Amino acid sequence: MADGIRSWTAGRFAFELDGQMAGFIKEFSGGHCTADVITHDLGADQIARKHIGNLTYQPMKLKVGLGMTKGFVGWMNQSFKRQCLPKDGAIHSADTDYKIMATRDFFGAYITTCEFPACDAKSKEGAYISLTIDPERTVDRAGDKSDMKGNLGIKTKKWLPSNFLLDISGLPCKRVSKISAVKFEVKLASDYVGAFRDATKHPAKATFTDIDVTFSMADYPEWRAYYEDFVIKGNSSDANEKDATLTWLANDAKTPLAELTLKHMGMVSLERVAASAGKEEIDSATAKFYVEEGELTQYSEADM
Repeated sequence: MADGIRSWTAGRFAFELDGQMAGFIKEFSGGHCTADVITHDLGADQIARKHIGNLTYQPMKLKVGLGMTKGFVGWMNQSFKRQCLPKDGAIHSADTDYKIMATRDFFGAYITTCEFPACDAKSKEGAYISLTIDPERTVDRAGDKSDMKGNLGIKTKKWLPSNFLLDISGLPCKRVSKISAVKFEVKLASDYVGAFRDATKHPAKATFTDIDVTFSMADYPEWRAYYEDFVIKGNSSDANEKDATLTWLANDAKTPLAELTLKHMGMVSLERVAASAGKEEIDSATAKFYVEEGELTQYSEADM
């Protein structure tokens, strides 16, 4: 073209946190700014007059794999512990040669959603962590054309939701076939001050959602016994809650990639999975647990 500028294909994204590259991104959207529209209906000409009001920066949604930096994982764990900290960073977009062509800087951002993928022994798809990051402000700028690949390398860990181990204290887990997605959520409150158009944001509430664990009916008696004691009889103090460890494994089904520790879990329901006559399926049951706390441990190549 006459201006010498060529378009480039999307699909190569990297995450920067506190001035350091944190890892590649599978998917990315959001982070743009929108403005409230204020309408005035006064006047003799019957035309509604409009102008711009407060600004709102939309949440950024992204998917990442294992292999993010310790700083990034630490930010996640701080959120899990209700020690939510606002962070500055950037999303970089690169061309086919991994040269950074565009950058979206963000400021004062909180992790508001972190969802670990559901585990299914029959799954054949790749696994990714889904995150929502809510910034106070974003700024778009042209990329500096530096080499994204040089900062991060190109090797990432192959993560499958079918390769996992679950351990729940006091319950048999060798025949667990499915675990629902583990999701952590933070609610933010926006503080609008008259002298500024940008609102500051502050954590208001943080919680893990309930999880479902599906297992073979061969282990049902032990699970039923805990259900009877914890739910039916009401012996549901902290001492009777469970701790669990969910470990994701490499393709060899032996090498640990990462481990999610879940604490203060309590069973809230236990039901048999619906079955139909004539179908060749394993007879199974599903237990639902509430979760209070969690922590991610990621095993880098140096840790293995």
